[in-house]
Order: sequence, then structure tokens, then C-alpha cells
Amino acid sequence: WDVLFAGAGMDSPRSDSGQWRLKLEQSLDMGALTRLSGELYRVEVDHLMDNYSLRPLSGLFKMRVPTESDSTGGRLLADLSAAGMDWTLGLDYLSVARDATRYWNYRSTSVTVPQSYMWPDVEQGDLGLFAEAQRALGPAGSLTAGLRYDHVESGLSEARANSLPTGPAWVLSPNQLYRTYYGKTAEDDSEDNLGGLLRYG
Repeated sequence: WDVLFAGAGMDSPRSDSGQWRLKLEQSLDMGALTRLSGELYRVEVDHLMDNYSLRPLSGLFKMRVPTESDSTGGRLLADLSAAGMDWTLGLDYLSVARDATRYWNYRSTSVTVPQSYMWPDVEQGDLGLFAEAQRALGPAGSLTAGLRYDHVESGLSEARANSLPTGPAWVLSPNQLYRTYYGKTAEDDSEDNLGGLLRYG
């Protein structure tokens, strides 16, 4: 509550967050398979910034930005011992949904008029698959090698991205802002990424 940001144009009178996490782990004796573990989690953040609750109003208008950011994810791991190496195989997933609108009191007595759709119902998802193998190289160290693949998707609400906030001509929709700065409008997108590691220690 009542967090001050001296270098910013707003302070935070309220920031609420809640999370839960469930973890399960089981050692096994099933041939090469030695252990299974899993995890599920959810984090919800409800955050408010404004320029008038905790400081004197410095501009012509009062402004406030309620923000929501919700993350849901999980991971499944399997540990194996085979071919003289210790293996870890895994799958994980993360989904993040964000929404933020800046309001002002333009031609209004209350701070309820949309001035900017800062996160127009943005969603991001990441599904990852990975494998890691470790081999002992004498008593002094071991060699670890790994490979990871991620499929990433992002999207937003088209209706919100094209919504024009209330105000003078310089107040723009998200897609108008994207076109001004990047030369194109926002759109759903996806990509595939590969990564690897090689470590001795």
C-alpha cells in the first residue's frame, strides 16, 4: 500500500497479489526411470497507479492506471539413468494475460474516461520441451549437455487494439500508436526457438 515512485509520473496507492503453487515428487524404481516431479502454479497481480492520491496533482488532469497481470504455468520432469549418464527430460508451460487502461477526468468529474489502452487484453504463451544429460568425467568433474525447444505465441484483443480512447485528436488507439512507432499494426504472432548448453564443472 502507498508505494512512492519519485522518478515516475505516478505512485501506487495499492498493489495486491496472490499466488498458489502445488508440487508433487515421487522417487521410483522402474528401470531407467528414477524420479517424477510436477508443479502447477497461478499468480494474480492487481496493481493501481495514479498521479493524485499520494502527491499533489502536477498536471491538468487526474490519471489512474489499474493493471491486471495473471500468470498460469506448470512443469513436468522425469529423471532417468541410462547409457552411463543421468538424464532429465521435461516439459513446461507458461501463460500470461495482461490488461491495463489509463483513465483520466477529461470533461468529467471522475477519473473514469479511457485515455489509453496500454495492454489491450494481451496474452502470451510458451510451451517448452527440454532434455539434459550429465556424465561424470572422473572424480574431479562432469560434463553436462542440454537442448531446449520453445513454441511461443502472443496475441491481443483486436477490438481493444482498435478502440479509440476519449479525448482530443492526439489521443490514439493502440493500433494507431503501433503504426506510428513501428510502421505496422499489432497482430497475433508465434515463433519457434531452439537453445542448448554445454557445461563442465
